[in-house]
Amino acid sequence: MEPSNHAWQCLRDVASAHIDSGRYATLVKCDIRRCYPSISAEIVERALVSQGLDAQRIGPLVELLHGLVLVGAPRGLPIGPEASAVIAGLVLGVVDRALAEAELAHLRYSDDSFIFVRSGASTASAYDAYCQALDSLGLEPNSDKYEEHSVADGSAWSAVQDPTVSALQGYPAFIGDVGYLVFALDEELSREQPNWKAVSFCLGSLRYRRSPGALPRIYGCPAVLLNLPRQVGRYVAELSENRPTHHEVDQDWLVEQATADRGDTGLAAQLHACEAASRARLGKANGQRLEEIIIGSSSPDYSRELL
Repeated sequence: MEPSNHAWQCLRDVASAHIDSGRYATLVKCDIRRCYPSISAEIVERALVSQGLDAQRIGPLVELLHGLVLVGAPRGLPIGPEASAVIAGLVLGVVDRALAEAELAHLRYSDDSFIFVRSGASTASAYDAYCQALDSLGLEPNSDKYEEHSVADGSAWSAVQDPTVSALQGYPAFIGDVGYLVFALDEELSREQPNWKAVSFCLGSLRYRRSPGALPRIYGCPAVLLNLPRQVGRYVAELSENRPTHHEVDQDWLVEQATADRGDTGLAAQLHACEAASRARLGKANGQRLEEIIIGSSSPDYSRELL
């Protein structure tokens, strides 16, 4: 576990070594279809046991994941909690090992896999090994995001970078400039399809500096909370607990996000808004809403809707 910018730098360094070695001709880039929602409690148990962990020791984790479904959460790993990333990384260790046994040069960042294929070797065979590893877990590749990149023309190097995040990380002076971070955030949110990794990076940097600059963008763009519930929740909570910025947080907006009925797709956003509202000492309204979620999700009618 390490900060995302260090992890990206490590990936780029290893990829650069592969590219410079002259042994590889093609980079295959692929990822998993609906990664977190697809990693059920059963998959977690099977994957961890297959890697040598004791079934009894991971029993409480498996029971917790089953319990979340019973109270109305969607199946799979919850989107938002940092623990989900850790669990997903452990599960995908099965894929890492399978590709290592196939003697493939494989790098992975979250659920994004980068497979370097040697000169003269088959990219189809490399991708097939990846698909078989996923199938052994009960997961599926996202065929819409399959890409092949040539090492010779430089496209392989570009493929192992997130251009926007890399650009932001490449200029330390800009990262310390709140105005630049807000400008970069506005640029991304103005796009038809924002780069959510870049938006997350900007939110994290602004949270670190306790700058309220992102608040108007969060209020004006509901998609930010839906796509980045944990990051928005942590950002708003940080400002709420910081005396100089406490008054900057729109308490009515926060209570509205915590108490609105968003259905399954917005459950993570609502729960993180509830947490932020609690830390801002707006506990009564969001506490009542949390109670309603639990009571409602336990009712037979709600259970039938989930099924």
